[in-house]
Amino acid sequence: MKALIGTLAATLLAVTATMAQPQNPPHKMHHNHECVGGEHEGCSKGENAKKLLSPEQKAHNQAARMKELLSLSDKQEADLYALFLDRINAQQAAMEKMRQERLKQQKEMLAAKEAFDKKMKGILSDDQYQEWEEHQAKMRANFERKHTNWQFGPSAKKAPQHQHANCNCGKDTCQ
Repeated sequence: MKALIGTLAATLLAVTATMAQPQNPPHKMHHNHECVGGEHEGCSKGENAKKLLSPEQKAHNQAARMKELLSLSDKQEADLYALFLDRINAQQAAMEKMRQERLKQQKEMLAAKEAFDKKMKGILSDDQYQEWEEHQAKMRANFERKHTNWQFGPSAKKAPQHQHANCNCGKDTCQ
């Protein structure tokens, strides 16, 4: 009898806790956009499903979440806002610097390739150069065919896919 009462009490507690949860939780904020309509899964509903936020809006949202989570004072929230804003601006500046460096490298590599090709044309006859280009195209196609499963280079091949969806077997592959 005590076991039955305990089970009923536990079930009642679980049902009450479940019912107390909001049915449609508020949308979560992402690092670069705010969901502004529809279900959160995929952020795909509505005309303006993704709205890019300014650094100030991102910092404000982060500080507001921290205030709610940690019961911060207004001064602490303001200090965190400034800290978040500095971090966001520094990250954006670093990303822009990396983008500019990548573009510079791409231009340098293209110039080096063009110089190499010009020298090859000077050494080889027209027929030899055409044959060499065809060979290079075959080599590129063969490389791409062999390495289509690479994620980030030769040592980072994709893991084998499971044979069925929603598998919890814990193995790399399923039979």
